[in-house]
Amino acid sequence: MQPPSGLGTQNFSGTYTSNPADFVNVSGSGVADFLMDQMNSSSLSTVAPFTDLRWYYAGFLQDDWKLTPRFTLNLGIRWEYSQPIRERNNQHANFYGTYAGMNQGTGTLLIPSSQSGYPFSAELTSALAADNINVQYTINNYLVNPKRYNFAPRVGFSYLVDPKTVLRGGFGMFYGGLENIGLGLNLAYNAPFFVNASFIPTPNQCYNLNGTVNCPTNGQTLETGFGTAATSNAALAAASGVSTIYAQDQNAKSSYNMAYNLSLQHSLSSTMSFTIGYQGNQSRHLRSSYNANTYAGYVPAGANGQLYQPFYDFSIVNVTSGGIARYDSLQAKIEKRYAGGLYFLGSYTFAHCLDVTIGQSSSSREIIRSRAEASCSS
Repeated sequence: MQPPSGLGTQNFSGTYTSNPADFVNVSGSGVADFLMDQMNSSSLSTVAPFTDLRWYYAGFLQDDWKLTPRFTLNLGIRWEYSQPIRERNNQHANFYGTYAGMNQGTGTLLIPSSQSGYPFSAELTSALAADNINVQYTINNYLVNPKRYNFAPRVGFSYLVDPKTVLRGGFGMFYGGLENIGLGLNLAYNAPFFVNASFIPTPNQCYNLNGTVNCPTNGQTLETGFGTAATSNAALAAASGVSTIYAQDQNAKSSYNMAYNLSLQHSLSSTMSFTIGYQGNQSRHLRSSYNANTYAGYVPAGANGQLYQPFYDFSIVNVTSGGIARYDSLQAKIEKRYAGGLYFLGSYTFAHCLDVTIGQSSSSREIIRSRAEASCSS
């Protein structure tokens, strides 16, 4: 596990040493705010260990057919089942909701039925009720719906154009599972099993009141720190200003990559060959995160924007499978096999890559995402 703020964070933003005549733009110094002990925001999370696990199953069939002396066909199909991630002790939760207008959201916090006796803090219970969020227990310990029927075809061919020239091509699909992306997008980071508290000013902006500029702090100082919230999970839950909910789409589709290529290889001599070809891939249903808990309107100056959200007591990070990517490239290669003490290889690639999802972490294990990002970085 890697808690988002296990040791705590404290933010000195420069707000309190800015030009008071222009409180809209931050012109101050965070170092100066630090020296004045004017803290803007902070966060702290519990450090309760958890263990994620899942099973992966796959099967593959393939065969080659030499249809003519010049034409060979390769056909195959692969079945893959990658279980969704589950916390070993079922101490995780999921969320789904209807994001209506201001303070009009309705939602459900899903928890495995084996954890029906797990205690809720009074503050969490009150916040869930105030935000119209019900608690529902389920026998589906994954908290998402598994995809058990991912079949991936493979097709390849080679055609001998003449004794010195061969044409090759191929197509394949490659599936990925429902992966965690980034540091915190993990269902085990959800309350009541995990508390990630943010301490933010109310309102979190400077405002003009009767000719006087007011810039609220979060009420903490370097001397007081987090108080009892740093020593007790119950105290942290009680002191938390805003809790974060991580929500994964229950019906998220499996991410996959369609890779294809076509190349022409010509022998220039008995030891030298030249190859030119096209290679590309398209990725679909990549994992990405976004914030659905936003107010689609203007927040008046001096108002607390948090209170305008559909679920105003929580910050919600939504994870879905809506990302796409595409890679296209023209590749050329000339190679001389080792002979007479000489070997060389030269290659050139002209490539273009587009995607609409951002890799949340360079260490992400998701095969499909890494394929798309590797293509883009090439």
